[in-house]
Amino acid sequence: MVGGVPVAVAVVIAVAAGLLLGRSERVYEAAVLSGSVHRHVMDATAARIGYLEAAPTERSARAGRFAESSAAARAGLDRLSGMMGPADRPAVADAGRVLDRYVTLMTGFMTVAARNDGLVNDMGRHAATLTSLTDRARHRQHASNVDLLASLTDADRRLHDSRDVVEHVHDTREALFKLRRSEGDLLAGLAVPGSRSVSIRDVQSESRALLESARQLMETLRRTDPAAVGRYPAVEAADRYVMAVEAVVGAVAALGGGSAAGTDARLADALRASTAAAAVVETMTARIQTIKSTGYSAIQDEVVQLLAYSIQANDTEQETQNVAVVALRLGQRATNAVTGRDADAAEAVVADAGLLLGVVRGLPMSPLLQDEVVAAIGNWRDSLGKTASGLRALNATLADMDQDAATMTEAARSLDETLRSEAARIGSLLTTILAVGATVGLLLGGGTAFLVARSISRPVQRLQEQMMRLADDPLAGRIDGTGRRDEFGDMARTAAFFVREIGLRERALLRAKERADLALQELRVTQDELVQAEKMAALGQLVAGVAHEINTPLGNALMGASHLSNRLEDIVRTAAGGAMRRADFDAFVTSSEEVSRLLMQNLGRVAELVQRFKQVSADQTNDERQPFDLLTCLLDLAEGLQPSWRRAGHALHIDCPERLVIDGYPRVLTQILTNLVVNSLLHGYEDGRAGTITLQARAPDEDTVELVYRDDGRGIPPNHLDRVFDPFFTTRRAGGSTGLGLHIVYNLVTARLGGRVTVDSEPGRGVRFVIRFPRRVVGSPIPAPIPALTL
Repeated sequence: MVGGVPVAVAVVIAVAAGLLLGRSERVYEAAVLSGSVHRHVMDATAARIGYLEAAPTERSARAGRFAESSAAARAGLDRLSGMMGPADRPAVADAGRVLDRYVTLMTGFMTVAARNDGLVNDMGRHAATLTSLTDRARHRQHASNVDLLASLTDADRRLHDSRDVVEHVHDTREALFKLRRSEGDLLAGLAVPGSRSVSIRDVQSESRALLESARQLMETLRRTDPAAVGRYPAVEAADRYVMAVEAVVGAVAALGGGSAAGTDARLADALRASTAAAAVVETMTARIQTIKSTGYSAIQDEVVQLLAYSIQANDTEQETQNVAVVALRLGQRATNAVTGRDADAAEAVVADAGLLLGVVRGLPMSPLLQDEVVAAIGNWRDSLGKTASGLRALNATLADMDQDAATMTEAARSLDETLRSEAARIGSLLTTILAVGATVGLLLGGGTAFLVARSISRPVQRLQEQMMRLADDPLAGRIDGTGRRDEFGDMARTAAFFVREIGLRERALLRAKERADLALQELRVTQDELVQAEKMAALGQLVAGVAHEINTPLGNALMGASHLSNRLEDIVRTAAGGAMRRADFDAFVTSSEEVSRLLMQNLGRVAELVQRFKQVSADQTNDERQPFDLLTCLLDLAEGLQPSWRRAGHALHIDCPERLVIDGYPRVLTQILTNLVVNSLLHGYEDGRAGTITLQARAPDEDTVELVYRDDGRGIPPNHLDRVFDPFFTTRRAGGSTGLGLHIVYNLVTARLGGRVTVDSEPGRGVRFVIRFPRRVVGSPIPAPIPALTL
């Protein structure tokens, strides 16, 4: 009854809607086809744009896409013409004619574009040829400039050499004239006693100056013109003149200033020899000066001419370089014009290329190369001119195609709007019919449904109340209605089954929980027992290690004490019997001294072992927390350990920034680094081999300090690397090592500084320890249990 009324209303609505849906389906199909035509037209337009923007090698794919899209649009228009009414068919036919013209224009456009692509390729080849030719011209001119520079450099060197020779000749002649003048003054003093203006010492000084000037002149000739050294023996000539002057001075000194100087034969001979020797020096230096001055002037003229050639060659090279630059710029402008299809810009580039031709023809370069450059520019300009004409044709075709594309788009849009309006009208009518029919059906079916619903809702509500009560308390009672034979009876019986099962499972869960609690308690007891057993095992291992280390020096001390006691008893008996000799007493004293030394040595060893064992516990390092500068602390450490590492020939380097202040325990840090250094000295190096130890500190951030300790010793084997921090682990127990040094380091870093330490090493490449700890140490953290053990 409830479903019959809506069914009847639905049949009436279906009959009315069926008629409208047939028409709506045809309109919808036409609208879809119109949209498809519009989409294909847009795809063809996009393919045309892509064809323009694509590289020449990729245009064939875009052309194929245009053909497919235009063919699909034409087929859609043909189908749409058969579906439209008589009033709309002329618009479809006009759109088809425009599409056919659009395809024809595109075919012509692709033909012109292909021709332009060929012209652009020709331009590229001509541009490459032009670039290669200008590079050849520039390189050739550059090589010529290099040769010219070498010639100019050689001429400049010869110019400097000639100038040096002329200067030294001038110095030699000046020294000669001074010596001649002093010689004349010396002789004039003989004629007028008491009027001598120079002394013999002055003459000797000027003689040495002449010899020095002659030696410098010969050294300059030997360096600049070795062939002239044999022709101009200036040193020998100057030396002969100096010897002649010395003879004159000797004769003057022999006369003692008397008036008989004019008649003295010795003085006359010396004066003749001096005059002849001076004439030789003056003639030789005058000849050298004349020859070198003439050469100096010739070289100056050569340098001036080379400079003029160099300026002209440099200008030619610069002009050649400018031609290459202008050619590249014209090529870029041509590329931009072709890419942007700007015919006016391309023709402007053609005009500028003509100007470049005039510049190239006026350059003083190789004629053959100049002809090749001119030909390359002319070919490139001709190709660009043809390309500009093609661009104008392309632009005209594109304008027509844009107009046709706009016409087709407008026609497709108009058809789409017409079909959408008709579809909207049919949909509005169908909506009105559905709304009226639904309202009538709801009013008729609603009254009937209300009566039926009341007969169903009451039993369901009662079952809901009982289920809510049983959810709070599964033992609250039973569920009513289990005896009914309808759907409500099935629901009641099912609910009663679930309530019973829930109660049983709840009791089973309680029992399982009790058993689990008991097992957990037993597990905790077992865990505590295992922890205690592990602690006792670790403590036993530690005590055994300590006992093993202390046993040897204590045994030695006990043996020495026993020996001393026996010797003391012997000496007492000997003294009591009155038979003591001085040799016996001396032997007793010597033996006692040796035993005492052994006792002190072994007992000191025991005390050291006990002290180091006490340091195994992190809280045994007594230190006051205070701010300190890390660099100062490291320098103090290096100074304190200097006797140890320098005695073995090692070097210790510290790399730490200044003013790195730490708020912590300086003595703890000193103890850590001391143990690392001692560990390297004992285990890292073979006897007699010097090494380098490095301490590097930095602050990765404001709250952390990182210390990196390195040595370049023998390193740690891989099988020992994981055990280096274990207590009493050592590979040199026979050498006196206890194996507690690195264990103390680990405990101090983790327990006192609150940081961590890592180690890595490779055999033969040294060891590296990295220690990171807070810049401000907080309290005294609890030592880490692994691998450190504390007492």
